[in-house]
Amino acid sequence: MFDKSIFGTLEMNSKPVSFLLDTIVANRIWDHCKTPDAALEPLDETLETCVGGPVKVIGKGKCFMKLISFGVKWK
Repeated sequence: MFDKSIFGTLEMNSKPVSFLLDTIVANRIWDHCKTPDAALEPLDETLETCVGGPVKVIGKGKCFMKLISFGVKWK
């Protein structure tokens, strides 16, 4: 569906791990953060969550994202 992906590397318990960043942005967030020249390319797609639920996709677009902090601890 998407022609470009964002790959990264992080450390998990001091070991490097590669990951794919795929982000679905809620419509209200896109409306708040989009730039005046931003446009969504219409899509009529439905994705499936990891538990099998549907996620309706209304479009795809380009934006600049900066990861400020990302940290999770599991026991």
